[in-house]
Amino acid sequence: MNTRHSRRLSRTAADQLLDTGTARPDMVPHRLASLLGAAAADGREHELARAEMAMAAFQAEHLVPVPTLRKETMIKSPLAKLLATKVIATVLAVTVTGGIALAATTGALTGHGAGRAGARRSAAPAHASVSARAAVHHGHAGTLSAAQLCRQAASRAAPPQRPAAATAHQAMSAAQLEQALASPAVSRVVTGPAFAALLATAGSGTNVPDYCALLLRLPGLPLPAALAQLPGGVLGPALAALPAPVLAQVLTGVPGPVLGELPAATLARLPGTILANVPAKVLAALPAKVLATLPTTVLAQLPATVLAKLPATVLAQLPTTVLAKLPVKVLAKLPASVLAKLPATVLAKLPVSVLAKLPATVLAKLPVSVLAKLPTSVLATLPPAVLAKLPASVLVKLPGSVLAKLPASILAKLHISL
Repeated sequence: MNTRHSRRLSRTAADQLLDTGTARPDMVPHRLASLLGAAAADGREHELARAEMAMAAFQAEHLVPVPTLRKETMIKSPLAKLLATKVIATVLAVTVTGGIALAATTGALTGHGAGRAGARRSAAPAHASVSARAAVHHGHAGTLSAAQLCRQAASRAAPPQRPAAATAHQAMSAAQLEQALASPAVSRVVTGPAFAALLATAGSGTNVPDYCALLLRLPGLPLPAALAQLPGGVLGPALAALPAPVLAQVLTGVPGPVLGELPAATLARLPGTILANVPAKVLAALPAKVLATLPTTVLAQLPATVLAKLPATVLAQLPTTVLAKLPVKVLAKLPASVLAKLPATVLAKLPVSVLAKLPATVLAKLPVSVLAKLPTSVLATLPPAVLAKLPASVLVKLPGSVLAKLPASILAKLHISL
């Protein structure tokens, strides 16, 4: 007697299997119950982990436009498709192994039970995937980082590559990124909803290329002349995040007036070769240790009040015409070898203690009124022709060995006989 179809699956048992994944053993064969239970079960944790993030990243990468949302019943999520695949696989397995075909026995696949179970299990993932996709499309913060958005903008603005040069998922090089960001197409690309957050941060489409170049640490700026147009609250932190060598490389070639509009903290990290292009009025506000790195040709253009802050070792390299404008208290700190090059009119203002360190050949050029203040030991080094100009009250203090070198006529006035 053929008993293959002796136990038929009732509609109640089919609904119970699809709704709950379980049924009484006496209502359905064990093998079929196991298969249908597995098909109706919820997705496992590892199957659903980060499903929303994966959908958002996929949509952003492939730039799939957001479809017009229709009725909720028309939305199909990856989980719903997975469930459908499970059901089909179950039916095929039952048919091949001689089991009872569900559609042939009860019509449960088209019944209301399966529809309710599938809808319940797919509704939440479907809504989640649509929300994630919409978030990417509209550029919601937190979906993609600013650097990722910058790479996408550059990718869209870049000219198409030749098939031989293009490879799947090939990352753009720094040179390609810089070239793409310099394209006028970037301003049009970032007007799309996906780049709303990037556009809002940069302030305008014109600012996006340089902002992206800073974020991606490119070796150069696509639009150097537009750098200072970035909002201060964005520009300062972006520049501060760059290491000093990268910062110097990025700002090389930026026009001086544009550099002059950058934050002082940024300028203080630049080498003197770049600061040399900054206007003098901006340099004047920088710390002395920063000014000390400037070329002497640039320092020579700064006001004396600014130069006064520099160390003596730096001032010693300046031209004499520049040193002559410095305050006396600053000159007094310079080496004697540097002071010796100054005009006598400038030296005459220096303290006696400083003049005493100068060579006799330099002192000989000073006015008599200044020489008369020098110590006797210093005067003794002066030539007789210079000493002869000194007042008698000063000469009488000199040693006899020094006076002996003076003309007899001078000694006669002093009433000194040697």
